[in-house]
Amino acid sequence: MTQGRAFEHRGALRQRLAGLPAGARRRELVRVVCERAAAFLSRAAADVGPASSWPDLGFDSLRAVDFRSELEAALDLQLRSTLLFDQPSPEALAAHLLEALAFDDAAPTAAPAPRAAPAGAAAIAIGGAACR
Repeated sequence: MTQGRAFEHRGALRQRLAGLPAGARRRELVRVVCERAAAFLSRAAADVGPASSWPDLGFDSLRAVDFRSELEAALDLQLRSTLLFDQPSPEALAAHLLEALAFDDAAPTAAPAPRAAPAGAAAIAIGGAACR
């Protein structure tokens, strides 16, 4: 029932979002979810707003699962089949997806330096074996 893939390859949307600054990701994801939902339902893009309700737009359980599958492929992310029922609008869905994607926007930190053994400490090896 899917109306065609919106993305050229698996994970394409994830890659596109990763290249955006953190502040722009949410706006872009809301825009894409609204745009794809409209295309999926063969409606005008203006018909699907960020606060639109999925049932009001015409998503039944089968369409919801098909649309989730399309998002799953675009984001290369495993998503629950109840995704559209758990997230009531495109805006809520985008927030949930961003959280699931867990982009690391923190500045890279240096790995902690290995701890040196105290002076005069002997190396200890612990071995174990089990028998039946």
